[in-house]
Amino acid sequence: MSRRAALVQPNDTLQRTRRPALLLDFSPALAASPLRFGVSQTANPLIRDDRRIALQLEHSIEVEVSLEFAWRYRTDIATWNDPPATFVLEGPFIAGSRGTTLLPEQQPLHWNIREVQPLNAFILEMQLDRALLTFEWRFDSWSKQRTRMTQRIELSGDNEAAYAQQVEAGFRPGLADGMRRIATEMAAAETRSMKAG
Repeated sequence: MSRRAALVQPNDTLQRTRRPALLLDFSPALAASPLRFGVSQTANPLIRDDRRIALQLEHSIEVEVSLEFAWRYRTDIATWNDPPATFVLEGPFIAGSRGTTLLPEQQPLHWNIREVQPLNAFILEMQLDRALLTFEWRFDSWSKQRTRMTQRIELSGDNEAAYAQQVEAGFRPGLADGMRRIATEMAAAETRSMKAG
């Protein structure tokens, strides 16, 4: 079980608890395959889309599945496996749809799908108190049966300093392992579908 930090209000004390699964374990895994990955944080804030980016974490992984399968798998929230968290999406996986992450004994975490570019990328966003936490997933086909997936987590906004340490502690330590876990589950799911089909 990975350690996680729950999002708290800026003036609350930082509590180490199970991290909201949606936020990071929105990730794939491929433990025994050739992996290429990296995690980065901006030393100085970036400016992107007129937003000041205070914190950026990024990880990439290659998985032995087709681009089409990788896309279908990641955009089907039924595959988001991170107990004890459960996920609810109100409507289809399209821009504007609202989702919720439910964790025992915690307030629901609400998020929105900001952008969807089929077979290319999607962005989820979670509004905080005068800050915004985004999760961007990108998909690149490297061959017919190999896809590179990248997850970028960004924290921005006027009040990002209130959340930076918590987001860093909650996501950096488990980002690579979470991506490997999702990739492993994804590859196994495609193998099962090919045998069944």
